[in-house]
Amino acid sequence: MSSLNVRSEILSLVKKACRGAHADRNVKIVSKHKGFDGGGGCPLEKTGEEHGLTRERVRQVVVNAQREMGELEMPVKLLKAAKLINSLVPASADRIESALQDEGLITNRFKIEGIINAINMVDATALGGARIEKERGVRFVVLPSQKGWPKKFLSIAGKTVSHNGTADINSICAQVHGLEQDRVLPFVKDVIEIREDICYISEGRRFFFLEGKTNCVLSRVRKIFVYGSRAHVSNVLEGIKRSWHKDDTEYVKSQIPEVNVLKEMLIATGEFVIEEGDWIVAIANKSYNDKKLLRPYEIKIAKEIMLGYKGREREKRLEDAVVRNISKKQSFSMALNYSPILFKEEYGVYRLVVEDDSK
Repeated sequence: MSSLNVRSEILSLVKKACRGAHADRNVKIVSKHKGFDGGGGCPLEKTGEEHGLTRERVRQVVVNAQREMGELEMPVKLLKAAKLINSLVPASADRIESALQDEGLITNRFKIEGIINAINMVDATALGGARIEKERGVRFVVLPSQKGWPKKFLSIAGKTVSHNGTADINSICAQVHGLEQDRVLPFVKDVIEIREDICYISEGRRFFFLEGKTNCVLSRVRKIFVYGSRAHVSNVLEGIKRSWHKDDTEYVKSQIPEVNVLKEMLIATGEFVIEEGDWIVAIANKSYNDKKLLRPYEIKIAKEIMLGYKGREREKRLEDAVVRNISKKQSFSMALNYSPILFKEEYGVYRLVVEDDSK
């Protein structure tokens, strides 16, 4: 099948629609404006400038051509293209264009805007009102009921990573409603891969994080390693959990990444390695600044603990040493109970999550 077939069919339609005086010129005008030349379309005013016509005159030419094309029958190849587009939306324009190329319907230089416009001019119902929508400069083909979906689900992915550290593609897919299941995963991948900083961290590319996005889990882990370079993964997870909420609630459990996912994320940052026995070792913690990463009372408590017997200290002794003003007791309590850098042992004894590097 020739890659020029769809383009040839569209050109034939336009020629039939643009008859009479200035037919050749009008064919060029309609093709340029609607993207039938493969260029993706051109504004009315700019199209007119090439032919010495006003914006209004170009609009009239296009409207007349659209009226005439609406009376014509859909050509075979264009109909095949319409069926293929309908089977994929919502999707990135690049993915649909690749599918059209695989079928030999277009070349790699022909943008889908021209095909969508041609189909809609012949039969406005053929694509269900499908249109091009851009998000961060990336083109998507969506139906009217899917307007804003790329932005919406990109935002969901960003917020999930920001709060949970990583995101599960399946959990994002579960929030896409009113769409056949076989279309959901490809669409979600199209959306999240807009981000150039996406980093997949598991086999099957199920979990991912965004390297350029604020990451609450990663920021907590960096806090933990301010005063040491080695900690067991179970203690790190415990520190992350207590920083969200002291109680062991179902909500808290849902926010904590799985052990393997956490380890893969930390390795992917290049700041950590995992040693035998699930020990996390920070290799970039020398650059961690306690004054930038920790709150004042976290710093005070940590330093008192490091001075304590075997790196441990009781709550009462910590309070006596740190709290100089009774009005600051709440700040002390918040740090003691919710800081991810602390680990509470029995009988109100506290130590740091990290091991003592001097051992």
